[in-house]
Amino acid sequence: ASLVPILWETGIGSDVMKPIAAPVVGGMITSTIHVLILVPVFFVMMKERSLRKGGLRPSHELNEPDTVAPSSQ
Repeated sequence: ASLVPILWETGIGSDVMKPIAAPVVGGMITSTIHVLILVPVFFVMMKERSLRKGGLRPSHELNEPDTVAPSSQ
């Protein structure tokens, strides 16, 4: 975000700094979209696929223990 003013700068040395700042700003925008949108969508798709194949139990079944652990007393 602090590199955005460098992209708009027209002063001395801006011709050197713009090619450096542009990929960094683009990478920050791309990584934000990737982390906030693509990863959760991919996770949900894979979880639904696994549930359909029977590999995972639905989350409401996870709250009920299959066996009771022996007490230490």
